Amino acid sequence: MRYLKTVVPVLLVVLFVTVLVVFFFRDHEKEPLSPALEDIKERGELVVLTRNAPTTYYFDRNEHPAGFDYDLVTHFAEWLGVSARFIVKHSVGEIMDALERGEAHLAAANLTRTEPREERFDCGPPYLEVEQQVVCRRGGNCPDSIEDLDSVSLMIISESSYEER
Repeated sequence: MRYLKTVVPVLLVVLFVTVLVVFFFRDHEKEPLSPALEDIKERGELVVLTRNAPTTYYFDRNEHPAGFDYDLVTHFAEWLGVSARFIVKHSVGEIMDALERGEAHLAAANLTRTEPREERFDCGPPYLEVEQQVVCRRGGNCPDSIEDLDSVSLMIISESSYEER
């Protein structure tokens, strides 16, 4: 019995030290990259769908690409060590369809996260919040509340998140 009282603690200490040595000194392999990221790095190019709009992608007065989403994507591509190639589509619907067909790695076009879009695509974290407003013509009928919107004719971008709602 006395033998067990001294052997058991020693065995527990040896077991504990063994587990620590195996855990801390084993060969820590890097986690494999996702297939999409591997593809991007292998090709050396990040393909991005966008649209011509003042907040996303446009050509400045010197005919250089510009825009908030353009800048974000370009810096992200540089961080990955690849170049960015932009494919301009004419509508949000065209962007969504092309992304679903796999024509690009991602879309950067000032898109709104909606439930239907989350069902179709993996969405990144939000990076910009926008306060939606109704803009009316001077001298025209201008609603004072949400209930008054029934009395005005509204125009929205087709295939946009406004239409989805």
